[in-house]
Amino acid sequence: MCMEPIKNPFRPPLELFDTYFKRNNSHGSIGTLNGEEWAAFRKPAQDQILKPTIVANYVPLINNVADDFVLNLKKKSHIDNCLDEFYKYTTESIGMLCFNKRLGCLDENPNVNIMPIIKQFFRALGASTFSKLRPFKYLRTPLYREFETAANELQKLVLANIEQRKLEDKNPRADDSSPGTEEPNLLKTLLNDPRLTSEQTSRLIQDLFNGGVDS
Repeated sequence: MCMEPIKNPFRPPLELFDTYFKRNNSHGSIGTLNGEEWAAFRKPAQDQILKPTIVANYVPLINNVADDFVLNLKKKSHIDNCLDEFYKYTTESIGMLCFNKRLGCLDENPNVNIMPIIKQFFRALGASTFSKLRPFKYLRTPLYREFETAANELQKLVLANIEQRKLEDKNPRADDSSPGTEEPNLLKTLLNDPRLTSEQTSRLIQDLFNGGVDS
């Protein structure tokens, strides 16, 4: 007997995420929504990053990040912490996709502000996932506060880049006006998508950023 495929499967939400959104009255994420609401929220990003012909446009941008990562490794006689190096690469790479700009994680004098936030975010999320008890659902535990602080800082990063993108759209540089010269820009595309509100765009970009680093 063949079962019909489920169009929008139900997935148990990540409870720390779910608690954070409820306490902050925020729009849910791809990781917490289900059903038609999940499908509608995912669709705009899906149209831009799951089609091979569109993804191919981003390859040169991401390839530059990979080249810099390899070059940095070649300069080192030894690596003290492999995970830290991969965090730098994934953060820089997904930042290029989400914001169309380099975040400075692989620079000679790297951006030291973002990495502790990234590690704090995933440390708290991982601890909540493998914990048998979930007191953070009822109390603002140290684990929850650690996660909330990191999530808020990441949201500030996203909002700052969104505002910068809006400002650049209002005041384009002369060298940006030539047809066909603009690089693929996911953030600009989502900001101009009528299916998304400003809050949803912010949430979606942050979901993609977090998911990209984690992947």
